[in-house]
Amino acid sequence: MKVAVAGANGRMGRTLIEAIGTDRELSLTVLLDVTGVGSEIGGLKVTSDLASAAHADVLIDFTRPEGTLQHLKHAKAMVIGTTGFDEKGKGQIAAASKRMPIVLSPNFAVARFRWHVDSRSASCSRYCSERKSRSSCPRKPSSAPASAPVCGSACRNR
Repeated sequence: MKVAVAGANGRMGRTLIEAIGTDRELSLTVLLDVTGVGSEIGGLKVTSDLASAAHADVLIDFTRPEGTLQHLKHAKAMVIGTTGFDEKGKGQIAAASKRMPIVLSPNFAVARFRWHVDSRSASCSRYCSERKSRSSCPRKPSSAPASAPVCGSACRNR
């Protein structure tokens, strides 16, 4: 699958470029950005030519709302990670989704989520080992049997 990245010079853009480079089923085709035009990343030149997005099967967009709305006119399919759309912008995305596939997910903070889960689990384990009484853990749901592992699936803190 041919992939274009809009916002190629940004933090998420660079992360995406790196991830795409490790997947044999994906081919980085176009790098879009308004900064660093002409610079090279991963063997491709960064461009501001929005029409070049048509060369890709999907455009992954991590730019700003006004940029994303412009990209809607040129992409065949989009994954949008941009935040801050007003109601009018959301309406434009909804209208464009009638002619092409669009995934809109303005929070791609997987690492943040994973850290949050790990840190909560660690604090629960620490609490249980300090108290040495798994049955009295205040984080365990009352419906869980006393013998259930506190930091397992029955733990309210997971």
